[in-house]
Amino acid sequence: MSHDHGHHGGPPPGEAPRWLDNPANIKKLTRGFFGVAALLFLADIVWFFAHKHATFGHETGERTTVQSMETWFGFYSIYAFVGIIVLVVLSVGLRQLVMQPEDFYSRDYPDPEDEFAGEHGAEDKHHG
Repeated sequence: MSHDHGHHGGPPPGEAPRWLDNPANIKKLTRGFFGVAALLFLADIVWFFAHKHATFGHETGERTTVQSMETWFGFYSIYAFVGIIVLVVLSVGLRQLVMQPEDFYSRDYPDPEDEFAGEHGAEDKHHG
């Protein structure tokens, strides 16, 4: 069952538009996020030729595969991107697991107060 609230992508009826209601501002914000991400990825070029100190495995002094990967160009950018993809995929699965029907809160359920009144009389319904 679908409800039509009379607005699609804009402010609710009767409200003034806000900054994020304008699709052009959303586009600017998205471009800004991607621009910062690209600059941070490219900033790794500056440190590409510098000796990188890996943090994994430093307690034992053993050189691990993860420690080797940590020094690769763009490792943290790629690691974060893969992490976000996994997070989105898992969240879609979790949504399917915990999602309720659209009319979940508008169903007609029996009122527990009516059952209480039937057992103890109407005068005890509100304990007063």
